[in-house]
Amino acid sequence: MTLKQELILDEGKRYKVYKCSQNKNTIGIGHNIDAKPLPADIQSYLQQYGRINDAMIDILYDKDVQDATDDCLKLWKNFNSFSVNRKKALINVMFNMGMYKIRKKFPSFCKAVNAQNWQRAADELKYSNGLTKNRLSDYYIQVGERADRVISKLIEG
Repeated sequence: MTLKQELILDEGKRYKVYKCSQNKNTIGIGHNIDAKPLPADIQSYLQQYGRINDAMIDILYDKDVQDATDDCLKLWKNFNSFSVNRKKALINVMFNMGMYKIRKKFPSFCKAVNAQNWQRAADELKYSNGLTKNRLSDYYIQVGERADRVISKLIEG
C-alpha cells in the first residue's frame, strides 16, 4: 500500500471542510486549514463552489507530504538511509502530529529513531514517553488502529 493510500484510509478524502478529531478545520486528505491556510486559488474555488476537486486535493496532499518529509529530514539525521517502510511510518507520524509535538512530547521516541532502535521507538509511540507501560500515549490514542500499522513498520522495517 502506498503512503497516499494509507493516509486516505486513515484520514479519508473529503471535498468539503470538516472538523477532524482534534476539532481543527480540515479538507482533502487530512489537510489542517487552521495550521496551513489554503492557497488563494483553492480558497477562492472553495468559497465559490463549497468544495474542492481531486486536483486540488492532490496539490494539498503533495505539499503536506513534502512538508512532513522535510521535517523528518530535519529531526532524524539518517532518515534517508531508513527502509522505505520506516520512512513511510515516520512520515505518517509527522503528518499526523507535526514536528513541534513530536519533538516536545516524544523526545525519547526521537532519540530512539536517531539511534535506529526500532523496538524502543515503537514502544515510545505506544507508551507515554516510556515513563509507564500501562498508560497509552497521546499519539496511540489519537490515531487508534493506524498506530499499530505504523508501529509494525518501524519494527519490521
